[in-house]
Amino acid sequence: MSYVIATQIDGVYHLIRPNSEAKAFELIPMEKQSDLYKAFNPPHKTEAVNILNWIKKNDEALAEHDYTIELQAKFQR
Repeated sequence: MSYVIATQIDGVYHLIRPNSEAKAFELIPMEKQSDLYKAFNPPHKTEAVNILNWIKKNDEALAEHDYTIELQAKFQR
């Protein structure tokens, strides 16, 4: 089972994705199925919680959103 870190912005789900060039995380809109596979999807909920806690402490722009940790299957169509 994999998990994603998600938030809703203007009624559209957005998922956390690592950006290796910027060495940071970013939000991507969940517009099509392939977006799900670009998102950060750890196999354990504990890992997702740790990443979310890191984001809240270290990234002011991303920390302003309310996040949930969801099963990846929720977004599969």
